Amino acid sequence: MPEIGLLILAGVVCIPLFWIVHRALNRICFAHVKRYCRTHDIDVSGWRLFPSVDQRGTKTENTQIEVLSSGPEGGQKVYRFIVWVFGIRSVGESPFNPNPEEAK
Repeated sequence: MPEIGLLILAGVVCIPLFWIVHRALNRICFAHVKRYCRTHDIDVSGWRLFPSVDQRGTKTENTQIEVLSSGPEGGQKVYRFIVWVFGIRSVGESPFNPNPEEAK
């Protein structure tokens, strides 16, 4: 019976610890993107963050961050960053289309 109590205690300790580490890693990745946007004069008007996957659909150690930017002439662009804990791995850019159905 003491083994079950130990397992419950380990779960109670590990789940909040996992959440704290997960949030800290996301903050570190987003700090890299904010620094990049600040140095390249990109005005951020929105962003979203989600796990990055490779061509086979397998989750990688990277995080993909999409940043919506308002340009000086009124056009909007979406910047796609592939980021990991030590910095930015790649940057992509495309014009923003609010209605993807129209592009088909």
